[in-house]
Amino acid sequence: MRMVFDTNVIISTLVFTSSHTRLLRQNWAAARLIPVVSKSTVEELLAVLSYAKFKLSIESRDLLLAEYLTHAEVCGHVKSFKSKYPCSDLNDQMFIDLALSSDVVALVSGDADIQSMQATFPMPIYTLSELSSHMV
Repeated sequence: MRMVFDTNVIISTLVFTSSHTRLLRQNWAAARLIPVVSKSTVEELLAVLSYAKFKLSIESRDLLLAEYLTHAEVCGHVKSFKSKYPCSDLNDQMFIDLALSSDVVALVSGDADIQSMQATFPMPIYTLSELSSHMV
């Protein structure tokens, strides 16, 4: 299943360990879940992985990024859906636009601004915990 994952979900999965993140990594590795990315989402991920608070060396950051991108599919043309599905946080609009442009089955995010769109969004928006309950 192809899905869009917001940066916080990816960071949690790559940098921290929990039952949910382990399960997500296993599903990526087995190609049961395929993350869909865009230039903008990868640029944001790279920037966040570079934050000093994570204390990652350049080599560690690049290895984590490579681990994730190995399983990802790139959506080359992302359309703007801001007029029809505006996100109250403009920094999160890229995930909304990517999900709608790439015909994925769901968007995975714990972000309150994205979660608040569930009632009108044309596909499920799962938290990592909710997604974990659907994974094997």
